[in-house]
This record gives sequence, structure tokens and C-alpha cells, in this order.
Amino acid sequence: MEPISRRTALTLGAIGVAAAAAGGTALWWSATTAPGTAPDQNPSQPQPTTPADSFRQPTVLRSAGGRLDVALVAAPTSVVIGTTTVAALTYSGGLPGPTLIVRPGDVLGVTLENALADPTNLHTHGLHVSPEGSSDNVFRRIDPGASASYTYELPANHPPGVYWYHPHHHGMAAAQVFGGLYGAIIVEELVPLDVTTERVLVISDITFDTAGQVAGRPEWTR
Repeated sequence: MEPISRRTALTLGAIGVAAAAAGGTALWWSATTAPGTAPDQNPSQPQPTTPADSFRQPTVLRSAGGRLDVALVAAPTSVVIGTTTVAALTYSGGLPGPTLIVRPGDVLGVTLENALADPTNLHTHGLHVSPEGSSDNVFRRIDPGASASYTYELPANHPPGVYWYHPHHHGMAAAQVFGGLYGAIIVEELVPLDVTTERVLVISDITFDTAGQVAGRPEWTR
């Protein structure tokens, strides 16, 4: 299955950008649930809301001059989902992680720090990049307390679309993804889209109980 272009996604519906990753696996972003945020320091005080507040998007990091360098910290973080404080896993405190926007021919550099209790790594799902060395190598292992650098070189003819990144360490991937470790990668068209506003809509499956504890994943999903 080829990734759907952002232009096609916007044509199909006015709600925003749909994410369809290569290989038939996808994450979708929801307009009804704001991204996870750190708990209010003074929750007893009501916060004013406006229509614009009801749709909050992840932090956006955009390439410039043919390169985007990003530092991500994978760590357990308390975030508010709806009205519940959840003990989730996040990239740099956000759920989802920051949206990375690049263009064909760009170089994406990521430094990943592992502040988790288990090993992890990083996979750029759907990007047409090398699977070897310090690129999209799912066999890399980043132990707790360690950091590693990734370099992804996008070809000049890379198809535009919405992709995503997540951990892919064998035995840990499902628990870490379902715990909250994921984010969007957008490869832009060389000709800008003729739209007023773009929205990244993420629908993810994170299940937690009333105490805010994320449900464990069965062994077969690992």
C-alpha cells in the first residue's frame, strides 16, 4: 500500500490530514481529544477555554536549509488525558511526540535519550531510508540511561505523505508504543498545498484504568 499524499487526504475530507503509513499500518489523530499535557500546577483553579483551546496539536519541528536536527527524550511522564492523569510514556514530555516536518532530499538527525526502565530504539515507519547503520536500523539497542544518534537521508524523489516514528526494539515495542511513544513525520510536497489551515489528527490506542495506569500488553503483541 502506497502512503496517501497530504493533497489527496485534504481532498477526501475537510477535517485535516489523514495518516496512512506504508505497509498498511497507520495511526490516526483525533480532533476530539487534545494531546496529553502535563497536569495543571493548580488544578483547583478553573482554566478559561475557547474553541481554539479544544484542538491542541503536538509541537511542530520543521526542517530548514535541508536539515532537521531533533533531540528526543523517551521517559515516563504524567500527562492529562481527558480528566485523568495518566502515567504514560512520552517523547520529550508530549503525547504524541513532536511532529517532524521535512521535505524530499532533507537529512533528519535525531538524538534519542533513553530515560525509560527498559531498552528502546527508534523506527521511522514508512520513510524510504536506509535500514542499516545509524539510519532506520531496528536492531539497534539503546539501554536505559544511554543515548544514540540517528541520521536519515531522504532521497530527492521521496513521496510526500504522513508517516510516523516509534520504538521497534524486539520484546519492548508494543508496550512502549501503547504506552504513548509515537509521533508524526510529514514529508511535504515540493509545491505548497493551497490550504488555509492544516491539522494533524492522531487517533491512538492507549488504554488506562481509573487510577491512570496504562494497561499491560499481552505477550503475543510484542
